[in-house]
Amino acid sequence: APEARQRICARTGLNPSHILLSGSHTHCGPVLRREMDIRRHGFIDEDYIDTTLDRLAEAAYQALNQRQPARLRVGIGWCGISSSRRRPDGEGGVAFKPSLDAPHDHRVSVLTVESPDGDLRHVLYSYACHPTSSGAISRI
Repeated sequence: APEARQRICARTGLNPSHILLSGSHTHCGPVLRREMDIRRHGFIDEDYIDTTLDRLAEAAYQALNQRQPARLRVGIGWCGISSSRRRPDGEGGVAFKPSLDAPHDHRVSVLTVESPDGDLRHVLYSYACHPTSSGAISRI
């Protein structure tokens, strides 16, 4: 995030305190953190990281220069696909296995951006669901 914020500031002239970055992760996409200790596996592509950061800065620049009046709305929805993946193993540790009877969060937080006329422009949502689809070890 510091490098992304730095590039956005350089491109837009914004104060760093005016930039909010939100991220997630996936086990099936390219690595975007240079400090990850996985270089030995050959997964870090410096050109891809630089291109992604440049595109992020350009997107911020375009958004800043294409501002329009808008209305923000927030809400909470529900989705029932989450589950806890941590189950006490009986020996003081935790096993990473589904634990359907454990508490888990079904809330979906939603922020929408609408035009003054009510036309939907953007949707931002957050849901507590670990994004694994191909398992812990995979090759793509």
